[in-house]
Amino acid sequence: MKGSNILAFLGGVLVGGIAALLLAPNSGEETRSQIKDMADEGIDTVKRKYNSASESLRRDTTIIRDAARGAVEDVKKRIEEAKQSITEPAPAPTTSQNE
Repeated sequence: MKGSNILAFLGGVLVGGIAALLLAPNSGEETRSQIKDMADEGIDTVKRKYNSASESLRRDTTIIRDAARGAVEDVKKRIEEAKQSITEPAPAPTTSQNE
């Protein structure tokens, strides 16, 4: 699920829960306590998902950075090899004595 879909879903759950509590036959104090508990649960869920996504992004960034460094080193090595092959003199042709 995309991030916006998750937020929309959590928002819908929160609004539905609040509406159910407001229509329930509880005292005002009980209702406020239930709303606070639901909001705290929602906040905790969002924090967990954020931390999980953040850690995943950090891990992926490290993998991509290491792969890019390896690719850069490989390109540098190939460039040096190409420079050396261009600047080295070509071997002299060999002639056989039977000719």
